Amino acid sequence: MNQVTLTERIKPKDSSEITDEFKKIAPRDQSNCCDGILKAKNFPGLEETSSELNDRIYRWTFIPRVMSAALWPIILIYSTYKIYLETTDSKFDLFHRTYPGIFTNVTGRGVDKFDHLWFVLSGDFFGKCYLWYGFYGGFARLIQIYMPQALPTFSMLLSFGFVSYLMGFRILAFFLLELVVFWIVQRLRSKLALWMTVVGYLYFMSHGYYEKLLLDENPSVITYYMFTVIGWIHARCISFYYDTWNRPNRSSLASLYTSAQFCFYFPLTVWGPLEYFERYEKYILLPSKFGKSTEVVKQELLRMIVKLGRFIFWALVNELLLHYVYFTYLSYHPVYLETINFWALIGILYWLGQFLQLKYLVLNGIPGVIAEADGLPMLPLPKCVACIHRFSNLWKSIDRGMYNWFIRYCYSPVLEIIARVDKTNGLQPEFQRILASLPAFLFVYTWHAWELRILIWASLNFFCVSAERIGGFLKNKINQKYNVAPAIWDVLIEPMVNIPFLTISCCSSGLFSSSIATGKVMAYRIPQGYQFIVIGWGYTHLGVLIDTWPKVREVVFRRSKSHHEN
Repeated sequence: MNQVTLTERIKPKDSSEITDEFKKIAPRDQSNCCDGILKAKNFPGLEETSSELNDRIYRWTFIPRVMSAALWPIILIYSTYKIYLETTDSKFDLFHRTYPGIFTNVTGRGVDKFDHLWFVLSGDFFGKCYLWYGFYGGFARLIQIYMPQALPTFSMLLSFGFVSYLMGFRILAFFLLELVVFWIVQRLRSKLALWMTVVGYLYFMSHGYYEKLLLDENPSVITYYMFTVIGWIHARCISFYYDTWNRPNRSSLASLYTSAQFCFYFPLTVWGPLEYFERYEKYILLPSKFGKSTEVVKQELLRMIVKLGRFIFWALVNELLLHYVYFTYLSYHPVYLETINFWALIGILYWLGQFLQLKYLVLNGIPGVIAEADGLPMLPLPKCVACIHRFSNLWKSIDRGMYNWFIRYCYSPVLEIIARVDKTNGLQPEFQRILASLPAFLFVYTWHAWELRILIWASLNFFCVSAERIGGFLKNKINQKYNVAPAIWDVLIEPMVNIPFLTISCCSSGLFSSSIATGKVMAYRIPQGYQFIVIGWGYTHLGVLIDTWPKVREVVFRRSKSHHEN
């Protein structure tokens, strides 16, 4: 394919950040779309009238806030120890023999294999993928030097081989047929038709039709791979056709070929962060027309190896953790949870959420590093959930690729529709944003096979995110009328207001990572313990202190420094 044809086929449009797109869509409200419950706009004169009061509040409350925040890590260490003690009983001897792990000979303990995603990764995927990833990581560097234009096609063809090896040729053919179906549907020039196609595929997937059609048996591991790749293909097809919607050659065979290159980009085919097409086009397709020097490629290869070592280390930490803390196993036994020590119960809830972050760290980190060596910048990695006290921040931090996808293709288009319908500005911007976020939560429910526990989980999350938006709206109104010092919100009100949401977070963790029965146990046991107030106080104070640390540090240590100089 000559350069003119390639340029015409993937003619780039100006790439902008998601926040810039949102500003164009909703000029009436250009604040961050994920403002938390007490994160408000600035009002004229606020800083000038309350600056001294803010400084005094931050200084006077600094030590008590640090002490309150220190409660949370102490509680986590203690509750984790209580989980360990719960599993040292002799009744777990059979468990240790039944579920041996790679560290069993060292620890003398079995491994918690009840986290299905990690079981698939550590028990099957890692053992099958390392040679493929290693071959691609090295050979792709040679291609970038001597034949860079072949990298997208080489990556696609290698993905075909890897998918066939992992799941079988019949499933690969089904994936390719999906691309053709979306290519045909987009010729209707209806974005709604694209979404209906996705929903239709997800409906058939949730009823087991794909297993009957594509699998002679029903091995759970292959089913897990197949459902994951189907979901990725749906998301990438939506991304590809949205990002190329106004291009004249969108319906050409060349466009179909490019969509296949994008959907089967090897590092991210099965696992890895969800990227949208404009980023892939900007950092992989267009640069592939130009070669790289040997020196640059050597540096990128070395950087890739070092970063891979980091994520392999975390994979081993995860595996070792599951030899000592059986939080997933315990969460699948609601009867046991009804009588377990309260502090151990808190530890189980924490680790259900924290291990999700650790899984995504490895899940997105290893493929992301290999893609970064190709030229695709890594997205921000998942943040530690121990210091995230807002639901909106949790959604943004745990999987940035998925968050960007929802903002770009669900949230922003719906917000644009609302803005066109509400021409008189009758609906407050905060409530527009609440309505615009609803389709994203509904899609999460359909994405997870229409399960009832996911519906309840998504509803709880939607309620909490909406409550944060309403809280931000009320805070703005109060500030307009009473000009409350921002430090009062940060030090006193926000930590207290967020404590009840911690209960909902505990229940939702049990629902998402385990079962409805587990969520019910969490719902009635957590509020019963008087210790929960102390736990919530420490948890929210740590989150707020981390969020406000830059201005707290400036106020507290600036004063100390000035006294020292005097």
